[in-house]
Amino acid sequence: MTENLEYYRPFPKWEGQTIDFRCDHGFVPANKQTWQRATCINSRYVPEPKCFKICDPFIRFDHGHFITTYYHHYYILEGNNITFVCDTGYFPANQRSIITCTKKGWSPAPECIQTVERTCKMISVSNGYFESDQQSFQINAKAKYNCHNGYSTSKGETQAETQCLTEGWSPEPECIKTCLKPPGGDFIFNTTKSVFFPGDKLHYECKEGFQITNNTIDDTVTCTEKGWEFTPSCVSVVCKTPVLENGTINPRENIFQYNMVVRFNCNKGFTRVGSESAQCYHFGWSPQPPICKENVKPCPALPIISHGRVTGESKAVFQHGDLLEVHCEISFALYGSKIIECVDGEWAPLPSCVEEVRTCRPPPTIKNGYFVNGESSTYRHGDTVEYRCQKKNIIIGTNPAKCLHGQWEIPSCVVNQQSCTRPSYADFQPTVQTTKPFKTDQFANYRCGSNLHQTKCVNGLWFPVPRCEGIVCMLCTSL
Repeated sequence: MTENLEYYRPFPKWEGQTIDFRCDHGFVPANKQTWQRATCINSRYVPEPKCFKICDPFIRFDHGHFITTYYHHYYILEGNNITFVCDTGYFPANQRSIITCTKKGWSPAPECIQTVERTCKMISVSNGYFESDQQSFQINAKAKYNCHNGYSTSKGETQAETQCLTEGWSPEPECIKTCLKPPGGDFIFNTTKSVFFPGDKLHYECKEGFQITNNTIDDTVTCTEKGWEFTPSCVSVVCKTPVLENGTINPRENIFQYNMVVRFNCNKGFTRVGSESAQCYHFGWSPQPPICKENVKPCPALPIISHGRVTGESKAVFQHGDLLEVHCEISFALYGSKIIECVDGEWAPLPSCVEEVRTCRPPPTIKNGYFVNGESSTYRHGDTVEYRCQKKNIIIGTNPAKCLHGQWEIPSCVVNQQSCTRPSYADFQPTVQTTKPFKTDQFANYRCGSNLHQTKCVNGLWFPVPRCEGIVCMLCTSL
């Protein structure tokens, strides 16, 4: 009797005790039966007492029906889907034929509505027009439209296509104000674009020999709602005649075109200080014209260059125009001109010797050759190593090889199998008179007009190739 009373005692329940529950109308427990039992385990009921909505798969609705199968039985449980179809001439109101059973019933509710044949009406295109004269278009029909001059689509097209869909024209016809790339003139554009929109910028450069009026050779122009803010233009580069007091210039012109060169000569009793010539560029003459001075100063002593030495004729005093050569110590690199000149009492331009921290590894081996004095594991900038070639090979290139900025400048060894034959024109003058073929490393002179040139026999070929260019010479009829 005590156990029966304990079994029917109301809540709470003890561990291991059970309860029986049932769901409200329209709901079922997980076992899909009228009643389900749950057991108290670890202070919770197992299985959890839950009720699930059941939806009727056999309800009627206008102009359609559910597609049911044998496993649907009498109801669909909450969370499951079912498919319905509409009668001919009707379609799902929500454009969905699969619906879901929820706690509130079917979602969305099954509904079939009558199909309405839709069309798209002809619309006006701002700054453009349709090619067709049709006033209405069927669904899925396509139509072409054009933009007026100076307008295009967002893709830069002046002609495009749109399609009639249930929601209207797609994409919606558009014609936007644009700027076309200006036609090429005396300038060039660094772009492949052909159409630009308001706000876009176009960078252009003048062709060689031309400049913008503000003495620059490049500029940027912006596309606006009214077109380009200005039309790109370039004008020919010209330089005014340079002024040289106490001297003359040659040739004498009022205006000099781009790239023209003038030469400067000082009058008797005056000495030129500066360059003997200048060239016309878009920014003016370069280098700057010299001056003619009646008295120029000598250079009294050799210039001092840190970590460098100066070579040349030893003098107590150097005259204006004297030249010297600058060399840097090992591990130091020359920056600037190797040749310096005495200019009115000063040496110019003075270079500098800067320490080069990059070093070279041992020199590489070369085909058919070897180096003879390379015993170090590290070589400094300026260090040299001598190469020699095996028999029947000759050395071509820089020898001794030199370590420069961490890299070797090395020669190569080539097979010495060929000699050079005498070129077939009359004014060829070898430095050594002989009727035999010329050997490698042998020099010869040849003449073009009044100018004398020199060439060298290198493994069967003359280098540089004897050639007279741009000179009419009666003797040099062929090479």
